[in-house]
Amino acid sequence: MAEWLNEAEVASVLEKAKWIEEDVEWRRRPGYQEFSVEVRSESVGHAMVLKGVITEATGYFKLHLFAGSQPIVMLHAGKVHHNPDCEKLHERIHKHVWTDAYREKRAYVPTELTVSDWASVFHGFLRECNIGFRGRFVAPAIQRRLW
Repeated sequence: MAEWLNEAEVASVLEKAKWIEEDVEWRRRPGYQEFSVEVRSESVGHAMVLKGVITEATGYFKLHLFAGSQPIVMLHAGKVHHNPDCEKLHERIHKHVWTDAYREKRAYVPTELTVSDWASVFHGFLRECNIGFRGRFVAPAIQRRLW
């Protein structure tokens, strides 16, 4: 992918059917846990990956969907976000979608996510991104409550 996708191209990628065919298992690293899985599609012409990271000390949680090296959709939870226009999102969970004006910097509070457990957040994010899941999801091994 030589150039990054514009907003319309990102919307097109998100509309197309995609899937994950592997298990999601968090790997422990010093101070955090992470996973990375390939996202496949017959109609998206870009290599795609979904990455997750959780910081153990704070519980700060991120899911990032990449097309090539470009982050096109991100879900962050565990801290307040400030948008480029100085709007402050006080809710502890927010979602970023690539825009031409703000790149990945602008966020909003998703109303369509159920935040009852790790699996519901993960599967809700996949539904919003039109990603099917043919694997097994293992929640991170962390002793913190959800936001």
